[in-house]
Amino acid sequence: MKNAIIKLVVVASVLFSVVFSWPVTPAFAFNFSSANVLMTTATDETVDNTVYRVIVNYEEQYSIWPADRELPLGWKDASKTGSKEECLAYIKEVWTDMRPLSLRKAMEEAAGRS
Repeated sequence: MKNAIIKLVVVASVLFSVVFSWPVTPAFAFNFSSANVLMTTATDETVDNTVYRVIVNYEEQYSIWPADRELPLGWKDASKTGSKEECLAYIKEVWTDMRPLSLRKAMEEAAGRS
């Protein structure tokens, strides 16, 4: 029964994230849980001089966003700006638990009942 509840919460959380955040999810959302992160080497013509800021949503999921743009709905500033590499390094450092906040709470609640 406990496993069924956890599976239901995971599925519901994923569906909720897809349905309600898909239209406003920043273009630079990254998941550092995978072992293989595709990296490309920039040439002089493709150097990204954009200043980014780290943003976080209500599920405590992180992303980067161009600093000169208005924040997307549902996201707030995480008080870090810099190059893409600096912002991604910061996210890698602080976002140690990839589970959405709602899932973490549900799992803690389920663990408390057993």
